[in-house]
Amino acid sequence: VVECFESESEYMLISEKAYAPPLLDFLAQKSQDGTAKVGDREAAEILRQVLTALVHCHKRGIVHGRLEPSCLLLAGPDGGGQKHGRPVQVK
Repeated sequence: VVECFESESEYMLISEKAYAPPLLDFLAQKSQDGTAKVGDREAAEILRQVLTALVHCHKRGIVHGRLEPSCLLLAGPDGGGQKHGRPVQVK
């Protein structure tokens, strides 16, 4: 986090530019006709990681306003982006 702002109803966090691809791009690559074709095990692992991250945030009083594939980043083992990286990170 580079900077934080607060209004009466919101907190805004400014972070460094993320160079990881969004989950939406990953799903689009898996699909040839526009419908994501992800295996059950892979989908379960992605969902597990997203839910684990949300529980972590919610326990600390942090909520996420827009939780959708375009707002989730794939990260490599070192936290940086890579083509088919893991884990999923909330953007």
